[in-house]
Amino acid sequence: MSEKLPVIAILGGTGDLGTGLARRWVQAGYQVIIGSRTADKSQAAVADLTRVMSERGIDSISAIAMDNLAAANAADICVMTVPFAHQTEMLELIKNALSGKILIDVTVPLIPPKSSQGTVARRGLCRTNFPKYFRRKCECCFSFSKCSCAPFTGRSWLKL
Repeated sequence: MSEKLPVIAILGGTGDLGTGLARRWVQAGYQVIIGSRTADKSQAAVADLTRVMSERGIDSISAIAMDNLAAANAADICVMTVPFAHQTEMLELIKNALSGKILIDVTVPLIPPKSSQGTVARRGLCRTNFPKYFRRKCECCFSFSKCSCAPFTGRSWLKL
């Protein structure tokens, strides 16, 4: 008997990063949910994903469209690919859906903030907001430059 793969939701998954990740995961056999703020955008992304994979010789994929909150509720693993400016808004939206789940945040500012790396880390979501939002309810991974999230030990979330 084969092991059931987790369902992956790509929140804000209609952009280049989200669609690129979706292609790789559906090709590997994962069920992918593409989330968006609007149903039209997520449905168009799934249609495009289906077309691209068919062109690559993969005729059967498991991908569905949902709004971001529904996708976060339905998935085992959530990957946040929203623009940096919408990161905090997205976290507020999905925080109750993430209990016991894994959140992977690949949000990166396209134009770096005008502050030192240390200042960004102290004020950013890595250290201050994630414990407030989630406490120990979910595991968090970040792809900020030189910043990652470790299990909360009561001292610090940040490792530089």
